[in-house]
Parts: sequence; structure tokens; C-alpha cells
Amino acid sequence: MGTTKVVNGRLELPPEASKWAGPEDELVVFVVGDTLIIKKLHPLRLSELAGRVPGDKEIPLEEIAEEVHAHRREKRHARGA
Repeated sequence: MGTTKVVNGRLELPPEASKWAGPEDELVVFVVGDTLIIKKLHPLRLSELAGRVPGDKEIPLEEIAEEVHAHRREKRHARGA
């Protein structure tokens, strides 16, 4: 466990926390009272998403492919590539 300070509105993570969070990891931050909680986000696998489709209707392969491409475009755009 390490300590840190907020300087100019920025919080620098202690070295052990920086190693825990990789450079491409997405984190979510919760504030509960005087407690700050930082948690890694774990994106769902496509198979997990497919299991969430209501009913017994199968999704056409073309529709799945378009969703995958849209997701990749969005991630690429977010990275500035």
C-alpha cells in the first residue's frame, strides 16, 4: 500500500498501483464517503454478449460482423489512430 497526494487536481497512483493497471486498461472510479475505489473494467467477450440476446432468435452472421467492426472502429477512434 502506498500513499499519494492530489496536486493541481491530479492524483498520481503509487508505483504498485501503476504496475497493477496496464497502459491500455480502463478503470472505473467510485467515491463512497471518504473512500475512493478504483476497479479495472473487464470488457465482455463476444460470446457473453451473444448470450444476452432475448428469445431464441439467432443473429445473422452479417449482423454480428457489423457489430464487431463498429466496436473496433470505436476503439480505434478512441485511441486516436
